[in-house]
Amino acid sequence: MDVIAYKKTGLIGGTVSDLDSIDGDTLNNDDFAFVMTADKFYAYALNATSGAAESSPDIIAPNTNAGDKRWILQPWLSGTTARYGLLKLATVAMAIAGTDTATAITPEGLTSRLAAPGEIGGSTPGDGYFSDVVKINDGTISRDVNDYIETVSITDGRTLTLTRDVNGYIQSITDTIRTWTLTRDVDNRITAWGVA
Repeated sequence: MDVIAYKKTGLIGGTVSDLDSIDGDTLNNDDFAFVMTADKFYAYALNATSGAAESSPDIIAPNTNAGDKRWILQPWLSGTTARYGLLKLATVAMAIAGTDTATAITPEGLTSRLAAPGEIGGSTPGDGYFSDVVKINDGTISRDVNDYIETVSITDGRTLTLTRDVNGYIQSITDTIRTWTLTRDVDNRITAWGVA
């Protein structure tokens, strides 16, 4: 038996434009219907043996000769990285939290997230140790007897001189105009600095 497609502009109410106005005696299993309201689009399939209680918009019973026939709202495919589909948009708060894996971020949410990135992940090291310096201008580097960087001379610029303690940790940096002095805790982590 052929299935019939219906088009309506309302769900319930019994008027000729509503889905529930279709006489149940004219409906067959797997008939389908599209309902386009002012702001939503629904797709339904008729289940001739459902008998479920009406609960709009999910389940709609014909107003006349319903029997067990029910219009069942059909789910839309969700969008994924592998297919097109419906997506739920993340609120700004969800975007800032950055923990939801099932919603799509909007430009507004992205802007808000970048403005409030939060703490760096717990696996980020507290200290960084570098064997060389990446520089954007030409220059030279000199090293002390322990192969630690001692001075950085930038072409057409200043020379930075580093002083270290007996363990090789930087104590101060000077460019002949000012000196940055570092304060460390017992684990040699930098806790503060001063400029003179």
